[in-house]
Amino acid sequence: MRARGTHRRAGRAFTLVELQVALMVTGIILAAVVSLSFALNAAQRDTEDMGRQQAVLRHADGRIRRLIQQSNAVLLASPEKIQLWQDDNADGDPNEPEEYSLIQKSADGTALQLYTLDRTTQTGWASLATSITDWFTIRLRGVDQ
Repeated sequence: MRARGTHRRAGRAFTLVELQVALMVTGIILAAVVSLSFALNAAQRDTEDMGRQQAVLRHADGRIRRLIQQSNAVLLASPEKIQLWQDDNADGDPNEPEEYSLIQKSADGTALQLYTLDRTTQTGWASLATSITDWFTIRLRGVDQ
């Protein structure tokens, strides 16, 4: 004898339609979870990139501000570039090229570049343009800010 309220499920199973509906709902939920995961990863990458760019800007801004504040003279000022002289050894001689710095706008007008001579090797403007330009290039009207 069966107890009251119990049903016999021995011969009963899920139908094919019920299984398909369950799989479809599960698939939709999994697709939403994967999509959300990709969106969160992209947002995290963008946030990290923005943080790195802001750090470079802060460093370049501080470097250029210090350079301008500590300069003894402005040797050249035009809309495209500014050449500064900082008397590092306090000898009053502006003819020492390692004491010059140049802040220049790029040809297309979208970046600022800082050039200084290597004070230890004094290899010239061109040799240092690559290493310092990469660090101190600030995009004014481009994607990089």
